[in-house]
Amino acid sequence: MQPAKPTMPTADELTEMRARCVCASPGPWRLHRAGTGYDYIDNLESAAEPKRTIVAKEKIHGAVEDYEFIAHARQDLPRCLEVLAEAEQLLRRALPMVDAELRGEIAAFVRIRPT
Repeated sequence: MQPAKPTMPTADELTEMRARCVCASPGPWRLHRAGTGYDYIDNLESAAEPKRTIVAKEKIHGAVEDYEFIAHARQDLPRCLEVLAEAEQLLRRALPMVDAELRGEIAAFVRIRPT
């Protein structure tokens, strides 16, 4: 069975993603491998925010790659949302320059909303 084709998030989904980014502890987040079985993810301390432990696990039961994913998601998701917004703006500007059939396909894929 072939995996489902990715779809553009709805406006509500994008709003929810942005809200989660705003509400989460500031980044960047880092994974610390203590070598003793006590691993944790924290953020960098700044003048505006104290250092916080985001996730701590006495025994890592999941794959280290999963914890790396969690740690990097704090930086990666906001960046992806910014790139997506820029791409949508580029497509919005390009739509008048493409033929009607392709214009409909692009608009349907990205669900371009009126500005």
